[in-house]
Amino acid sequence: MIKNIVLAIGLSLLGIGLFFGIDRLFSDKQPVIQFTEKIVSPEFTEDLLKEAKSRGAQRFLDICTQCHITPDPKAHPAEAWPEIVAQMLEKLKAAQQTKPALVMPNTEDIALITAYLSEKSAKQK
Repeated sequence: MIKNIVLAIGLSLLGIGLFFGIDRLFSDKQPVIQFTEKIVSPEFTEDLLKEAKSRGAQRFLDICTQCHITPDPKAHPAEAWPEIVAQMLEKLKAAQQTKPALVMPNTEDIALITAYLSEKSAKQK
């Protein structure tokens, strides 16, 4: 009886650990920059909506909002955006394995998005 209780508790703890991501402990992938810590300002949202007719802003909205809210380009300096975009593309490729409806940007889209984010980015001091 006690063995069954111990076994049930052990299996429950294992299930909880797997549910909460214990598999991340064994992952060799580098973490992707997270935008969840960045607050999107209302001013940025208004500016983005005003210029949504630009191709860069439009592709940014179309592609990037498939997975997350639009980050404020001022959250990073211009020279950081190409690497961030590359990391997001890797994450999008991985997500597409389980969600085939996600749209991968083409080379032109990537250039437009990167140029848009760099142009609107934080200014170096």
